[in-house]
Amino acid sequence: MNEILILKDVAYAKKIRPAVTPTGDTTNTSPTLTNMSSLSGLAIGDAISGAGIPAGTVILAFPTATSITMSANATATAAGITVTSSTLISGIDQIDQLDAGAFAVFTDNNVLLTAANANTVFTTLPDKKEIYFAVGLGDAVIGAKVSQKVNRQDIDIYRANYVAPVAPVTFIGQDSGGTGALNLPALVAGDEAIIRVEDTSAGTFPAPFSSKNYCSYVVKPGETATTLLAAIVAKFNANPDKVATLAVIGTTLGISVTGNTAGMTMAVSADGILNNATKEENGVGASVASVIGNGTGAQVLELELDYDTEEGDTNRVMQPSVWWKVNKQSVAVTKYDLLNIHWGQYKADPITSQKASNQQIIIASPDTAIGGSGVDGSGFNLTDFLTVLSEAFGANRVNAETGS
Repeated sequence: MNEILILKDVAYAKKIRPAVTPTGDTTNTSPTLTNMSSLSGLAIGDAISGAGIPAGTVILAFPTATSITMSANATATAAGITVTSSTLISGIDQIDQLDAGAFAVFTDNNVLLTAANANTVFTTLPDKKEIYFAVGLGDAVIGAKVSQKVNRQDIDIYRANYVAPVAPVTFIGQDSGGTGALNLPALVAGDEAIIRVEDTSAGTFPAPFSSKNYCSYVVKPGETATTLLAAIVAKFNANPDKVATLAVIGTTLGISVTGNTAGMTMAVSADGILNNATKEENGVGASVASVIGNGTGAQVLELELDYDTEEGDTNRVMQPSVWWKVNKQSVAVTKYDLLNIHWGQYKADPITSQKASNQQIIIASPDTAIGGSGVDGSGFNLTDFLTVLSEAFGANRVNAETGS
């Protein structure tokens, strides 16, 4: 299974809600905060801190309108202490509170990994083989996207030289490099210009939506090559179910036909007064290479379309954009640092474990983390993120659970 997680320039594990600082009273050895000045902005599961409140304490309940039940007992008795809520979520049970594009990593026993605790977590709990990634979606219903379990056994993580596929292009007439010719005859009113485009990608089928587009245009009195090509392009592109987009080359020289998605294949034909035009397929090449470890926003969007199961995953569901209307997370004007994570999925065996499949997750982080301009500048830290990953997948990784 392939997945891609799109991050934004948002602080690690950041909550949608900002920190609040009400006051309250502590009682030594008691888990209850009393006489709280306000509970606004607080939620069950929030991490809190303050004088006499042990590190790592979270809110368990609100027994009254002015009290809080904590996960740990207070270590002192005091009145009017400042209780500060964390700006970070406390565990995977709070992923619905993740800010849009915020990233978080959890162990399989619900410990939020940070640069500060990752080494301790994996030193004291070396048999924890699986972790989860989560990215906030800014969606009030869904909340966040959570990855499949990532097995720390047989893991590989690296920055790859990403070669991004581009949409196929066919030129009718002259291409963008000056090769070919439209070879139009003298234009006579009533003559017909015909262009057909078919999505021939594996797995596509004609029903319930057609994968073919047919455009017929009748020459009008006084038509020129300029108005003819513009009219053909406008008519074809007006089809809401078009499988490609047309554009005029040099006003009178040719027409480019660009497929809707990278990786698709298509068949293009021209007839009528376009019958003698030259035709060139994939005139702009099949791929565009990026620098090591980086991808443009447009490239990452194509990966998001290809990898997201909501868009048909690798099965190439027929016109998935018609069936699914999902807001994509990638930003076209931003560059991304691409981290590739591969690991083996194992199945139980009486004697030894056997690899059943290979899994992959691509994590796309905004380039503010590597020195470029970010999305919103609010603090994604690639160094801290890589620290978490190095602890999770580095020297503290073990290849078997304790007792196995």
